[in-house]
Amino acid sequence: MLEILGDRYSCVCREITKIFEEFKRGNLSELVNYFLTDKPLGEFTIIVCGNRETPPDEEMLISTELSQLLSHESLKSSVEKVFSKYNHMSKKLIYEKALEIKRENI
Repeated sequence: MLEILGDRYSCVCREITKIFEEFKRGNLSELVNYFLTDKPLGEFTIIVCGNRETPPDEEMLISTELSQLLSHESLKSSVEKVFSKYNHMSKKLIYEKALEIKRENI
């Protein structure tokens, strides 16, 4: 996971709902180091935070497209069109960016 996803914040849960349940939180690199030295037994669940970083170029493209669309379309329509193209991003983030652009142009 560390190699593919990067050093994201995570939680390793052991023996959930049992007497000896345990939760270790930290970046994946910290958790790897912990479990290399302490090798507990049991059932595990690993929760990894999503990627919150947006490539700067993509953010600029989204802003440009939103600005162009907002000049002649509704907020809702503009967000829907941009989201359909960049659907790997949070629709909420696109909506917030659209609101920010709209406020700047008032």
